[in-house]
Amino acid sequence: MGTYIATGLIVKLEVDKSGLKGFDKNFLENQFKKHSNLDMSLFNFIEDEADYCWEISPSILQAELLGFLDKFYKVYNHNSQSGLEDSQEAIEALQQTDPDQWLDLARQKSLYRFQSNTYGSEYYYFDDIQNSIYVKTEHILLTMEGKISFEQFNQHQRLFALGIRNLFPDYRLSRALNVFFT
Repeated sequence: MGTYIATGLIVKLEVDKSGLKGFDKNFLENQFKKHSNLDMSLFNFIEDEADYCWEISPSILQAELLGFLDKFYKVYNHNSQSGLEDSQEAIEALQQTDPDQWLDLARQKSLYRFQSNTYGSEYYYFDDIQNSIYVKTEHILLTMEGKISFEQFNQHQRLFALGIRNLFPDYRLSRALNVFFT
């Protein structure tokens, strides 16, 4: 079990074609939608001899990233001044960087709240353990908390609870839900 919980924006999915057992691009995209609820229209598809690859659309990233991060970080950091400062540092760095270089900035890993990470790669299982593929995933880490800060500051727990409540807006009881360790 890991020692951190992270929230990351997927910027790249990559699948080695040699292990696909007949799965094609359309099948994979449907599985990404089904298992991860990914909107594949956010990604540009690239294929070479060895891999299928989906990369986040630069035009969508450029149009939405700064506004999204501003709102996301305000919700996430609602009670953390140091978190707000780290988040603002990331936003300011992005504002001072050419949008075509944003992913390169993340890959430099110079910002606490905006850095590339491939740790979240995973297997997708279809019918059974025999029908699976490994999907190499690159994220931009937006948040990362260690176990102690996770339990102390409750930022991810609050974010999860808000997400669950927003899934059930027609039920007032959803506003009484909480996420916690026991």
